Amino acid sequence: MPSRAVHSIDVSSCDWSAVLFIEPETQEGRALSARMGGQVEFLEKEALAGMVSALEQAWRRTRTADAVQHAAQALVSSLSRTIPHVPSDPRVLAAIEHLRAQDGNTLALEDVAAVVHLSPSRFRHVFVEETGMPLRTYHLWRRLLKAWEILMRGDNLANAAHAAGFADSAHLSRTCRTMFGLAPSAMQMKGPLSERMRAPSS
Repeated sequence: MPSRAVHSIDVSSCDWSAVLFIEPETQEGRALSARMGGQVEFLEKEALAGMVSALEQAWRRTRTADAVQHAAQALVSSLSRTIPHVPSDPRVLAAIEHLRAQDGNTLALEDVAAVVHLSPSRFRHVFVEETGMPLRTYHLWRRLLKAWEILMRGDNLANAAHAAGFADSAHLSRTCRTMFGLAPSAMQMKGPLSERMRAPSS
């Protein structure tokens, strides 16, 4: 369904369910937005059976974040009829590595551009071209992912918010509601993968 559409999901008769959020500024998001034209699209289950089965297998049996990510990306690529694009420009890769090293700290575009020796305007263009989204959106996605990883390990909302660079749990909650229409507590994943993440390292 389109971005920011008010909706509800009834999973009372499902053995399991998956909700995939696709950033509308990525190539996949743009392709889906263009195809759907702001309307809800219903898909035949037979067309998705193999990919849905692979996603369930990754979640229930393989139980690694990489396996789930790979299966979800394959499903999104099929739905959007796009080929996944991985950033390859060394300047963008260096910028991404710099963002990771900052561990959730908010950074200005000008500061990141200076790290890779580009003007802010040129860096903005190159980053969007390579990643499909502005730096601010990309950085926000990474912070939200970090918060969810911490929540999956069993930590509380306040600690997850602080570690991901949000002012407090209320700030994290507001951001989640703006981005996804849900509170972070509703998106705490439970199940095989989260159980594995909580298990002590051997």
